[in-house]
Amino acid sequence: MANTNKGETDFDIDCAYSIVRAIEQIEPETFSLENVREYHKTKSFKIIIEALFDNKYVGNWDILNAADYGVPQSRNRLILMASKIKKPEMPIATHEQNLSDPCFEGFETKQKWIGWYEAIADLIPSLPETKLAKWQLKKLPERLETMQISSDIFGKEIVDYRTTDQPSITVKCGTIGRSRILLVENTGARSDRDLQTRTPEEPSWTIRAMGLDGHWHRANVLTDCKVLAITPHCLARFQSFPDSYILPERKAIAGMIIGNAVPPMLAQRIMEAF
Repeated sequence: MANTNKGETDFDIDCAYSIVRAIEQIEPETFSLENVREYHKTKSFKIIIEALFDNKYVGNWDILNAADYGVPQSRNRLILMASKIKKPEMPIATHEQNLSDPCFEGFETKQKWIGWYEAIADLIPSLPETKLAKWQLKKLPERLETMQISSDIFGKEIVDYRTTDQPSITVKCGTIGRSRILLVENTGARSDRDLQTRTPEEPSWTIRAMGLDGHWHRANVLTDCKVLAITPHCLARFQSFPDSYILPERKAIAGMIIGNAVPPMLAQRIMEAF
């Protein structure tokens, strides 16, 4: 669904029918589903909902933001929970109610958001240095306060880059308390807007499954004196993986695994509630 021009495919629908066969043959006591938020508009989702209803499951679904449940990442996802064991939090719903009125009754365990900086503060001193590309320099937000940064962080190809009204290279950035540090967009930028940034108090952007095209992470850390590259370890922290989880050494594969995952902390909070 990230590609709106592509839409739902035959393969998506085949996957839904495979899930239905598993439900009918295995008859699990509980069933859970996670997908992107737009999935609730698809034929595939309707097929699964109707199969659950026909097989005497009760439950419901909703769009949850992982940041509301202790994950240092803004990540809106469709979560469905169903069970053959009726509970007060899982009222019986009709097809139409399931499809048009998402609601997790009783699931009120929202927490204060955790900023991206808090999640990786201890990793920042060890992050490798990188450069800002010319297109990134041009797309830095003009609305933010001025932070002077040594010109060599932009790379040799643009050391002499100047605009007519700038005597020296100036990076627009934010002043955050006693320190100046931002998460700045690395990939996924658009030509019709400035680069997105995140202050230390804000959660990270949604971690996506990236890596097949060589771009395996979406952001860098911008400080007063240098630009730091986000590592798979940082992405895992943003996704609430425990540090004990062993990731592949190849960054692209690690990025795909992390981006495709359900945040473990979100899964834990849901299971605790139900």
